[in-house]
Amino acid sequence: MYRAAVASARGLAPGVRSSFFPHPFSVRCLLLLLSAFLAASGPTWAQDPESDEPPDAAAAAARAGGLVEEIVVTARKREEDPQTIPLSLTAFSDVALEERSLADLSDIGEVAPNVSFTLSGGFADGTSEASVFIRGVGQGDTALFSDPGVGIYVDGVFLARAQGAVVDLLDLERVEVLRGPQGTLFGKNTTGGAISLITRRPGDQRGGRLSATVGDYDRIDLQGSFDIPLGGDLYGSAAVLGTRRDGFSTSAATGQEFHDDDRTLGRFAVDWAPEGSASVRVTVDAMRENEVGGNTLILGIRSTPVLDFYNQARLGAGLEPFDDRWISGDLRTSFATHPSFLDGETWGTSVDATWTGDDRFLKSITAYRAFDYSASSDGDGSPLTVAERDLEQEHYQLSQEVQLSGSGDRADWLVGALLFREKPREQNTQRVLGDLFTALELSPGPIYAPPGVPSFLCNPGPTPPGLPCFGGAGNPLNLGFFVGDGEVFHSDLENESWALFGESTWALRDDLSLTGGLRFTRDEKRFDYLNIGAFGQVVNDLRNEDSWEDWSGRVSLAWQVRPEVLLYGTLSRGFKSGGFNGRPQGRDQLDPFDPETVLSYELGWKGDFLDRRLRVNGSAFASDYEDIHFAASLDVGGVPVFVTQNAGAADIRGFEVELEAHPATGLVLTASLGHLDTELVELDPRIPAGITLANDLPRSPEWSWSASIQYAFILASRGTLIARADYAHQDGFFFDIANTPEVAQPSYGLLGARVVYTPSSGDFDLALFGTNLSDEEYLETGFDTGAFGLGLGLGGRPREWGLEATYRF
Repeated sequence: MYRAAVASARGLAPGVRSSFFPHPFSVRCLLLLLSAFLAASGPTWAQDPESDEPPDAAAAAARAGGLVEEIVVTARKREEDPQTIPLSLTAFSDVALEERSLADLSDIGEVAPNVSFTLSGGFADGTSEASVFIRGVGQGDTALFSDPGVGIYVDGVFLARAQGAVVDLLDLERVEVLRGPQGTLFGKNTTGGAISLITRRPGDQRGGRLSATVGDYDRIDLQGSFDIPLGGDLYGSAAVLGTRRDGFSTSAATGQEFHDDDRTLGRFAVDWAPEGSASVRVTVDAMRENEVGGNTLILGIRSTPVLDFYNQARLGAGLEPFDDRWISGDLRTSFATHPSFLDGETWGTSVDATWTGDDRFLKSITAYRAFDYSASSDGDGSPLTVAERDLEQEHYQLSQEVQLSGSGDRADWLVGALLFREKPREQNTQRVLGDLFTALELSPGPIYAPPGVPSFLCNPGPTPPGLPCFGGAGNPLNLGFFVGDGEVFHSDLENESWALFGESTWALRDDLSLTGGLRFTRDEKRFDYLNIGAFGQVVNDLRNEDSWEDWSGRVSLAWQVRPEVLLYGTLSRGFKSGGFNGRPQGRDQLDPFDPETVLSYELGWKGDFLDRRLRVNGSAFASDYEDIHFAASLDVGGVPVFVTQNAGAADIRGFEVELEAHPATGLVLTASLGHLDTELVELDPRIPAGITLANDLPRSPEWSWSASIQYAFILASRGTLIARADYAHQDGFFFDIANTPEVAQPSYGLLGARVVYTPSSGDFDLALFGTNLSDEEYLETGFDTGAFGLGLGLGGRPREWGLEATYRF
């Protein structure tokens, strides 16, 4: 009966399958790739044919070893030891990601200090939209026309929009999290920092791995990665993933499930690496999603003129009002009735070409990316038609970056240029207060005054005479609230950006170096906005264009006190491009807003001690945050107004500490601590009442920390058993700059655990893992609707377990 009810509920969502099994495409991909691998020439496997070492034996030994893991990063566009770089940086290898049971990029926020990564922002309920904050700076609004404050890069290619930026951690070499402005080498829209994903390059021998995961909510993941030498100097690789998981939240009104996973993705790469100075890598990736998005929950309802008018009309017509009866009190249950789905495709390709001379290195990255999404959602969490929407989004971007670098006796340098173009488009069909017209038509007469006007002024007779009021069958004034199939909003943004940049590091002494970098950026944007009303009339046909230029950069001084200890100081500046309010209600609201900037001062240290059995890194920073981009739904004189504009300025102070210890062979302890102190110091005069200098910046918990313990039990000839536990805690914080209490997140913590068995052959793993083991209820995101009087949110994932089997060959 339960499965029948679920299937019936899923029938409400067009294009969403109710099948238990993963997408057939993912299974076909795995079989075809495995067949290609077996058909490839040569009998050798991934390990050295002259060695008796089994595949990945070295990796298994490293996991059980007693030294801090060595990793190479490219945070400064060249390969370096992260312990020698004057940057606040956290790097995760593929092994570290697997040990923590991290599934996609959003999980990084649990293990990197002062990083907040959620699956959606304000005005949105898609679970593939990335809202990222680092050190209190980020992107609260994930609408298609909003720029990020933290840049996400895959193999050096910028993901310009929040949609599709929750990247699965498929076949990666590492993830690098850079905190603080990255305005020189990464450029605009990195005022908070940058997250860089580096995929694994094809191997020069035939090999690969297959894995399968089963777990809670009928979860099935199938994953494979393969290295396929293609002959001569060509080397290929392929990685595919099919994931299927039922939703964890429901509607008490319909039984529909939300937050399910149904994705298929693949990445294919070919390396041409001849003996000599040149190499070329071509990569193609694609993802298909067919899911139900987030479950919009009502967290609080307060009295406003708009909501009071709506409820007055419904009660007068004998209909249920919109009140606390629709608050479930459970972060996994709503009363939504509008069908919800998310259907989309993301794809891209890049060509990475390099040439190496004696002391010169030339690199070119040419990339194209695009996505196409359709979505439908219930925006009020109730059976009433307070807010519903259907959404069509498409986007493409083209980028070309060139870097020339070199090194001399006392200096390393890099210069480069970037050309970037993009075109996001959106059609948003909304039904707001959609059943108000019906309520007014059922009312006994014209007795409802406009919001903010006392009803006793209404003339109960026919209109006119007296104050024209709403209500009564056939009252022409009721048509002002007729929604029909919805009001349509078309948004079209064109953006062209180009930049010139350079950075150099000079060795002042053998133990002292100075780094200086500068970047010039010019952005040109054009925004077109068309609003078509319920009767097909043009309400607004607006357009505007503007351009912005900015200089950003970095200066840092690094002192290598000892080979194992680095002290550094950094001054860095980043900027986030200006833009336009994407939800204007008139020409006066389409004026451009200025770029936001962050000037950051940082002192830090990095140290390895006790023969690399202890690593302690830390930094303290102070940031001047100017022209903050502010997005919210406001109540302006009883009228709902959606705005994006500059909010003012803030001071941000804080620090981070990260520790990794190997006190005994097989025992690994890690911990991190982040602290933020944010203070608004200036408000833009256009900011409405209710936002004061006493408010906190959004998504900026005062304290956040994490800790883990891992121990490897050596089972003699039977292999290794590794047990691990992780805990991550965040203090309470607000989701919006207005500090709306209904959508505040109290303090919470998440506990996870993982046990992995690896036989002595090292050719397979069996892992049992659990996440959110204490079944903590918390918000993934929250937002306030201003004049509509609603506090809304999405609940986070509950307790889950999984069983994973991995085979390497």
